[in-house]
Amino acid sequence: MKAGKGDGYCDNKTAVPRDLLEKSVMASLRETFSAQSFKEHQRRVAQDHELKASRAAQRNNLTVELPQLQAKAAKLAKLVADVDDDGALLAEYKAVKQRVTDVKAQLDYLAKADADDQVNRAYAAALEATWTDWLKQADKDPSS
Repeated sequence: MKAGKGDGYCDNKTAVPRDLLEKSVMASLRETFSAQSFKEHQRRVAQDHELKASRAAQRNNLTVELPQLQAKAAKLAKLVADVDDDGALLAEYKAVKQRVTDVKAQLDYLAKADADDQVNRAYAAALEATWTDWLKQADKDPSS
């Protein structure tokens, strides 16, 4: 603060007039959020549907695989307990148990991804409605 000047004093003389700044910001927003950008958004959403179908197929495969792996792990655990030479069996058991853990983690990830998709779709719809309303408000003459 310069000596003798009040708290609100600023000696910066490079400011942009507000009306020019607002026009520039609005022009940039209209360019960024154009009909073309909305079409691009729709294209990405369509790809998300493909991704969702892919995740569903993966989930189905993992859901079938998991009980089979769990049964195999239980059988191997019993064999390891019954056999004196447990080196190869123990290694196989550990590998199957790790696969069970991996499959469960992947199923959890897929469930979270689907939940995130639902939240993102709702958020995108809300943003679109807000944006549309905001543009209508911005188009109004401020002097009225």
